[in-house]
Amino acid sequence: MILTGMAALLCAAPMPADSLALLKAQADSLMNREQYSQALETYIDVMERAERADSQNLYIACIGNISNIYAVSGEMERCEHYNRLGYEAALRQHDTDLAGKFIINSVGIWCSMNNVDKAREQLRLMEQHPLTDTVLWRFYTIHYAGVVARISEDFDEAIDLSTRALDYARQHRMEPKYELVQLSELGNLYLMQDDAHEALLYFRMHQSMSDSLESTELQASSCRLMAEAYDKGGHKDSAQFYMSMYYTLRDSVLDQRQLAAAKEKLYQYENRRTGRQISSLNAQLHRQWWLLALVVAVSLLALAAIWYLGRRRVAKMRAERAAKNSEGRAPIHLSDEQVEELAALIDSVMSDVATISNPDFSLQQLAARVESNQKYVSYAINQVHGKSFKTLLNECRIKEATRRLSDTEHYGNITIQGIYQELGYNSATSFIQAFKKINGMTPSQFLKEQSVGEMQ
Repeated sequence: MILTGMAALLCAAPMPADSLALLKAQADSLMNREQYSQALETYIDVMERAERADSQNLYIACIGNISNIYAVSGEMERCEHYNRLGYEAALRQHDTDLAGKFIINSVGIWCSMNNVDKAREQLRLMEQHPLTDTVLWRFYTIHYAGVVARISEDFDEAIDLSTRALDYARQHRMEPKYELVQLSELGNLYLMQDDAHEALLYFRMHQSMSDSLESTELQASSCRLMAEAYDKGGHKDSAQFYMSMYYTLRDSVLDQRQLAAAKEKLYQYENRRTGRQISSLNAQLHRQWWLLALVVAVSLLALAAIWYLGRRRVAKMRAERAAKNSEGRAPIHLSDEQVEELAALIDSVMSDVATISNPDFSLQQLAARVESNQKYVSYAINQVHGKSFKTLLNECRIKEATRRLSDTEHYGNITIQGIYQELGYNSATSFIQAFKKINGMTPSQFLKEQSVGEMQ
């Protein structure tokens, strides 16, 4: 549970007692029942109507919950995008408490993306903006301080803070989900230090509580944790059993086909919203031009100059608004042939080890290399490979890392740290997690298996 309590945080805003609020309540009910595709579609309907009714509280709450849905599906860049939109909207409303809740979510987002600098920056900002609910705010300050310590690889500090957060949640009788996230965090901390026995103690408590809450998502998360602990402890059969249960439960929560259709509906809504904003801006500018024409009618030359400057301003604002609102959206005007051609160029760049080993290599740089834009490149990767740019980049790097670890003749004198640093990873944690996700084992386990194979 990366963003524990996000929905609870953002559903707390006061809502008008009308049909629109009832529709929002229906969306929240779908969200609580873990019917995320239907919830997303309903939130989009609420946002569109709230925009017409100028109901900013409803609009902001929907943005926050959409961000949470992207977090559940693991699309953290889109999650961060909507969380930032919600934060900016809350600031425009001068609602500091709601803005503080978005800051809390932001800390969790950057932690899940292993961005230590951003996470620390948002944590400092969070500590400067206490919520009216001081118990909740205090819990999050302790919890996220521990998570930041964990991604900074200060495990002793992380365990101490996570234990304090767990005790705090129990002492203040907070909802079970806050205790659950600490059990998961503590188990993961021990697992990262190869203490599978201690990790299992926390994961079993997590499993017991998850079962009592009757949440499929929590049960799936618990199965994944148990599988990782058993795998680390060398119990392969138990690990496979729990991982099989995880995939079964996960698939029942997230219907990828339905979720993709709901996301397409969101893209269409954003396109319509952008069009309305541009039309409104144009109408406003035209009214101003007529007024200016009456004032400066004595000078046709002056009128022409004003018209020219106004047109340039419209063009610039259209371009800026279109660029801003199109960021991250799937293109809808690429033919299959164009997608295949673009994918071939992308694969060519991604096969260049020197290029992908740059720690700062990004989607923007990839788009520049293939002379396209980020939107089209992201879409082509998703269509051809069925994954995000970040996932593809990790797979390419880990493929090269696996090759080097296997090539003892040329790389036998280079440490694991030396290899992952050469391939663009800044921390051992992110490298180990990526390696294990792709190869099903840690780099150390891989080397051991290689050694056993050579001896045989």
